[in-house]
Amino acid sequence: MPAMLNEAMTKVAYVHGMNLRSPPIWRISNVPVAWLTLPAPRNSSAFMGHGETRGFVEGFFGILTHPLPWISLIAAGSGILLAYVMYSTKWLSAERIGSLFKPLYTLFYRKYWFDELYENILVKVLLLKGLFAGFQIFDNNAVDGAVNGVANVTIAGGRAIRRTQTGQLQLYGLVMGIGVLAIVLCLYFLG
Repeated sequence: MPAMLNEAMTKVAYVHGMNLRSPPIWRISNVPVAWLTLPAPRNSSAFMGHGETRGFVEGFFGILTHPLPWISLIAAGSGILLAYVMYSTKWLSAERIGSLFKPLYTLFYRKYWFDELYENILVKVLLLKGLFAGFQIFDNNAVDGAVNGVANVTIAGGRAIRRTQTGQLQLYGLVMGIGVLAIVLCLYFLG
């Protein structure tokens, strides 16, 4: 039976494109770590048991007194047995099992509809209508307002200066003389 089970697992892995063969480096790196998981023998100091000392059998099989390991072992064994029955012996067809569990398949395939929840609630409502709408208001009022404000000041200054542009050369000379006098006075008094 173990040889048939191993063969069935290899066929399932081959069908799904997995490689169950471990490279030799796995044994080199993981076997020493696996030795640390063995329980400490009775009448010795507990190496990794935090002061507890147990016999090998109690330490190794003691976890099986809890129900959760049994549930996981039964689920894993059922999955392996189902794969053996479907892919190796062909007693059941995968399509038949799929049609029996179509609602569960749809639920798992759609990932509990979390993508739709994320898209419709988080993205469309919170981000687009909330955060990004706030950014749009800030951009229209603050950023564009500052840029348009600088532009309006420049336009108003240009309109004020336009009135001084009369085309009379005497007025231009007077303004240049006042400017040169202002520069000389600034240099004389301010250093």
